[in-house]
Amino acid sequence: KNKPVEKNKVSSKNNQPVVSNKSVNKENEEQEKLEKEKLVKEKQEKEEQEKLAKEQERQEKEEQERLAKEKEEQDRLAKEKQEKEEQEKLAKEQERQEKEEQERLAKEKEEQDRLAKEKQEKE
Repeated sequence: KNKPVEKNKVSSKNNQPVVSNKSVNKENEEQEKLEKEKLVKEKQEKEEQEKLAKEQERQEKEEQERLAKEKEEQDRLAKEKQEKEEQEKLAKEQERQEKEEQERLAKEKEEQDRLAKEKQEKE
C-alpha cells in the first residue's frame, strides 16, 4: 500500500522533488526547535543584561553615597576649622583688649601717683 518515497522522485506538475509528509513534519519540528532555542537564548541574554544593569546601578548608587559621605566629612572638618579660627581670633582680640586696659590702668595709676607726689611736695 504505502511505498517509501524515493528522494530523487520528481512530481510531474512543477518539476520539484516530491517531499513526503514525514520529512515536512520533521523540517517543521526542526524549525520550531530552533525558534524555541532562539527565544530561550534571547530571554537569557535579556535577563543577563538586566542583571548587569542592576549591578551597575547598585555600584553607582554606592559610589554616590560614598561621595556624599566624603563631602559631608570635608564640610564638617572645614566648619570645625573655621570655628577654631574664630575662637582664636576672639581670644586674641580679648587678650589685646585686656592688655590695653592694663596699660590704661597703669598709666592712670602713674598719673595719680605723680599728682599725689607733686601735691606732697607742695605741702
